[in-house]
Amino acid sequence: MDYAMSVQLHPVWHDVYKAAILEPDRQKVPDRVQCARKNLADRWRELDPKLPDQRWELDRISNALRMLALLDKTSAAEACASEAA
Repeated sequence: MDYAMSVQLHPVWHDVYKAAILEPDRQKVPDRVQCARKNLADRWRELDPKLPDQRWELDRISNALRMLALLDKTSAAEACASEAA
């Protein structure tokens, strides 16, 4: 497998995204989410939506950003609930 194919199957941003969604320490989640969002945004700017071979990654990044938004919202709600308790 050549480098381009390995990057296509496992983009670099994926590791940072995975670390955010799998972080077991709820206190660290907001920082992980912020880091993942930055990596995703950086990669988004590098891609060209007019190129069909890059469209799949743009779709994956879009899905990842939606998941991070949900994780961030859930994390914030948990923080509010624990402060109220």
